[in-house]
Amino acid sequence: MEQILEVKGYLADVIAKNNTLGEIKIIGMKVGLDPEEIESLSYSDPFGIQHNEDSAMYIVENAEDSGLLIKAVFDAVGRLHFDKIYTELNSIVERTMHARMDGELNVIPILEPNLKILEKETYIERKLKDFGFDKTLANYKSAIKTYKTDYKGSISLLRSTFESLVDEIIESKGEPLKGNRKDKIVQLTNWEILKKIERDNEVEHSYRIFGLLSHYGSHTEPITEEEANFLFISTLAFIWFLINRYENMETK
Repeated sequence: MEQILEVKGYLADVIAKNNTLGEIKIIGMKVGLDPEEIESLSYSDPFGIQHNEDSAMYIVENAEDSGLLIKAVFDAVGRLHFDKIYTELNSIVERTMHARMDGELNVIPILEPNLKILEKETYIERKLKDFGFDKTLANYKSAIKTYKTDYKGSISLLRSTFESLVDEIIESKGEPLKGNRKDKIVQLTNWEILKKIERDNEVEHSYRIFGLLSHYGSHTEPITEEEANFLFISTLAFIWFLINRYENMETK
């Protein structure tokens, strides 16, 4: 989970101020944490006031699924405080993470409008549905959903999206899949979805993108926000490019 410190602090504050210890333990259990550990961090001061701040921060720091945590927090506060907390948290998410929450409390990226990335997202999803590329569509939607909350997970899912798109294009043409990934990418030249050109073979470019996705999505080394943004935007554009080529080939 790659939440910004300010987001963590806000969620912990909401948990501590709006819930009893029993309710806080339920939030923790919803995200897979031990209620006894949560209770052990709570204490009463000499004036008999219960302090749950450490218990709340423990939940925020140790919840592995950020989406599940956010939904558990909103379930706990109920409708009375929902609109206020949603507005405040969304403002922090937009300012610190360059993302936003949708109506289902999923955190999704806000990308530069001049790149028209959001238009490409809509186009890609629509075309994958039209082509019946169900595996690619599932991988793609998961990659979009996890971006900005789990960079490495999203890049790994983009790699799976790339792989399944190549496979489903080949299968749609009735050809058997070749052995390794590069051989499968080469198969796309059979229908000029990728072209062999003199100076910069499109197959090699495709394989380089796949190699970057494999490196940053699979290896244990961390990925920076700049690296994730570069890979996300460039891969999204390349997937859009392949779908365009496939559609144009189908309509000829």
